[in-house]
Amino acid sequence: MKIAAISDIHGNIYSLLKVLEDIDEQRVDLIVCLGDLVGYGPHPNEVIALIKRREIPCLKGNYDASVVDEGFTFIRDNSVNSFALPWACEEVRASNKYYLSQLPTFLDYDINGVK
Repeated sequence: MKIAAISDIHGNIYSLLKVLEDIDEQRVDLIVCLGDLVGYGPHPNEVIALIKRREIPCLKGNYDASVVDEGFTFIRDNSVNSFALPWACEEVRASNKYYLSQLPTFLDYDINGVK
């Protein structure tokens, strides 16, 4: 079984599209996302829509949690984040904030009898 793990997309839809194109060419059986769908990049809603459309299981990253205001203030403490995260908080639609808030903190799989 081929498994692909993706992470730290941070709103970069173009990179996500290229990575998924490569994953599709590799005929991967399972894709999992390790979090941080949103953050710096300009397309957080498009990234979330694609992850949802592809039904890719996803963990909640610290940036995802910060956008839904779960107290991850430490990542706001640098010059890039002081601008990027407030923008992402405004840009991410309410329905997508809800989606991010519901992401799990762990994924559990049983693959070929191995957990």
